[in-house]
Amino acid sequence: MSRVFTCICGQELRAESDEAIFRVAKEHATTKHADKRYSDQDLQTMLRENGYTAGPPADSEAVTLVKRVFREVWEKGD
Repeated sequence: MSRVFTCICGQELRAESDEAIFRVAKEHATTKHADKRYSDQDLQTMLRENGYTAGPPADSEAVTLVKRVFREVWEKGD
């Protein structure tokens, strides 16, 4: 599952591990926020406090199908 961090500028950053999201955030900070000069510690703190692990995306058609099947089974009393 992906690690996700939404930057203060609104850009959503995603990567597959803590190490990878740090690299992505550092590159983003260097290119988009060069005037801020964030230290590695600043970035690590922001990621720790505001980053999260994304769950698997939900397929709306699959969710609808599962709900229908469960409803049919429930109504039948099986």
